[in-house]
Amino acid sequence: MRSQGRPGRGMIRALAMAALLLGAPAAHAASPGATVTGVLEIAGKQVPLPPGAWEVAATGEQPATAEQAPFGVVRSAILLLRDGERVRALLEVNANDIAVSGGWASPCGNDPLPPQRRLLYRSQYDAACAETGAVRPDSAGPPAWQETRTAIARAGLQLPETMLTAIALCADRQDFLEVRLHLREVPGADEAARQQALLDWATTYAALLDEGLSRRIGRLVLDWPGRAALLQDSPVLDRRLLRIEAMRASGAITPAEAAAQELAVVQEVPMSAVDPHPRITLWTQISYQLINFGTAYSVTRDVPLSVGIAASEYLAYSWLATANDARWADIESAVMPQPLPMPALQHLGTPVDNTGRSGLMALVP
Repeated sequence: MRSQGRPGRGMIRALAMAALLLGAPAAHAASPGATVTGVLEIAGKQVPLPPGAWEVAATGEQPATAEQAPFGVVRSAILLLRDGERVRALLEVNANDIAVSGGWASPCGNDPLPPQRRLLYRSQYDAACAETGAVRPDSAGPPAWQETRTAIARAGLQLPETMLTAIALCADRQDFLEVRLHLREVPGADEAARQQALLDWATTYAALLDEGLSRRIGRLVLDWPGRAALLQDSPVLDRRLLRIEAMRASGAITPAEAAAQELAVVQEVPMSAVDPHPRITLWTQISYQLINFGTAYSVTRDVPLSVGIAASEYLAYSWLATANDARWADIESAVMPQPLPMPALQHLGTPVDNTGRSGLMALVP
């Protein structure tokens, strides 16, 4: 049972409708030197790519330890996107090569989560989450990054001193897929706006990785952070966004007008996007008891008796919920293997905070 609801199913269904207008991108294997658009294939999984012709700069394996033997190796790929003589973006992908049977222990970490991390869903056996940060693309990193730096230097490309990073991770009972998008720049009036746009994009992207784990990505529309991704939880909103994009492409409206209209459209919150499993807050618990007390008092007209009825209902519910969770935990422990620890992955460059100092930026417990 999930402790957080899984959003985005309506969003994914909406992609099929968008595909009728935009066509399906071909999937490309992660081969060094290849140019990839649309979807990348790695370790039997699909990775959706932002727009552009991505160059597979290097592939490799993460340094493994004996504890990581059950899933073979972690396949890695680093892609780059050029903007003239500058590197506009880097994309690093990590995926396990051999499926496991018991899932991964806390792939998105444990509570309390840091403010820059957003949880889509989480259970004992699967999870999906997103995070933002920044990285200094220096010499630190796995072997694939060293090869990428050599290729960048050979091509005479310029790397920015720091890059904003969007992280998306999805793990199920068999596999995991982690993708990090490093950008030279993200539209936004200030740092807070840029980080928010990046986190919103990473959250949507993590939902797509859920489809990529099982190779269900077909036709998709994926844009850059800071623009309407055309991936909403309502087909109605998708239709509106697609019409706006079509008008922008035809020249009927200017890019600025399109951006303004897209912003107005995505302000709407369809009912299908409301969290079906809202968090139970202290006020929620208190209000439940007040309602129970009011109901009991309206029948009995006796304050002590009404308090007793409300309290007994609360205690009975708490006991049943605790017993139910404990029983499910016993059943799961009896029939399911123990989750494996997530492998310790190496990533390109050195993570930095807002002040430029080195800091942590990893999806770990």
